[in-house]
Amino acid sequence: ALCCLLAGVAPGFSRPAERLTYLELGCGRGRGALCLAASNPEWRVIAVDFMPAHIAEARELAAAARIGNIEFLEADIATLDPGTLPEIDVVSAHGLWSWVSETVQAGVVRILGARLRPGGMLHLSYNALPAWQKAFGFQRLLRTAGALGHGGTDRNAAGAFDLARKLAAAGAVHLDQNALAALSSQYPPDILPEYLSHEYMNAHWRPTFHADVAASLAEAKLDYVASATVLENFPELMLAPEQRAICDGIDGLALRELAKDLCLSRGLRHDIYVRGRRRISDADRDAALRDLHLVLTRRPEEFRYEISLPIGIAAMERDLFEPLVSALKQGPRRIGDLLSLPELAGRLRQPAELLVMLLGTSQAAIVARPDAGVGET
Repeated sequence: ALCCLLAGVAPGFSRPAERLTYLELGCGRGRGALCLAASNPEWRVIAVDFMPAHIAEARELAAAARIGNIEFLEADIATLDPGTLPEIDVVSAHGLWSWVSETVQAGVVRILGARLRPGGMLHLSYNALPAWQKAFGFQRLLRTAGALGHGGTDRNAAGAFDLARKLAAAGAVHLDQNALAALSSQYPPDILPEYLSHEYMNAHWRPTFHADVAASLAEAKLDYVASATVLENFPELMLAPEQRAICDGIDGLALRELAKDLCLSRGLRHDIYVRGRRRISDADRDAALRDLHLVLTRRPEEFRYEISLPIGIAAMERDLFEPLVSALKQGPRRIGDLLSLPELAGRLRQPAELLVMLLGTSQAAIVARPDAGVGET
């Protein structure tokens, strides 16, 4: 909803945000869906996964934690009857689209078209091209070599990765030795094989261009709105001036997003779509943003005033942000009240300026129920 507002689009809730129906497609063991259900007791949460072991574990945890507003469904999304689902306000599909067949993708689109209500929102993550283009050979090597092994999937992945490293060290031109070394350092030895098997050893692994995803979702009358990664909605923080000047001169959305993807190194897109996009005025957008409440997500003494961005290191002016941090130290504060702090003297006129730095650096979060006590949240 925040990213919709930042993009000048109405979030479109037809009922209070506290009483949403939320659907997660590809919920895995259900940890994320369970956290949302526990944190929002008046929501109705439905979570779907193909793996019966995942659903069984999630149901047991929900029962043990006495979380009663969640339902776990074991189902094949390709054949799931949308008529078995209620009308949905928000759908999330994280880590699904790039790892399933076209038949399953079509099932996702069918469910969205039938059950996501007009104005409803979708969060979709996927491996984006062209950032993944150099990984096609690596993925095929892991999948082919892994299939020849006789152990479990994780063990086979470890052996296949070792083969990839040897080939890279021997000068294989389509294997990046530095990238493989970075992958090894990113994941500890006990986690790396698990990640490799999940990410790469899948016959349906297929990174996708943004335009192709948007075209598929258009069949369900979904419109692309914004990135769920707050900073990515501000080109001045993501692109070099020369890149931004070119992208700003592109009229078509699909071409502009492709140009941005050619400039950015991030491979995983988190996109927000709305079923029936409705523009709002700048004044209405700013009024809605001012009514949101913020809370710090780190201790004030640990607040970072320098952040790393694709364009380099950006410094947050201390005389501007220290009063904000001090005010938030007392608890949730309305953004409009923060902008009116005497210390700022009108220096921050636009709510988005405040949000992008605090939320974009994950040092603050939106509070859905600012008046609730600690026990209630």
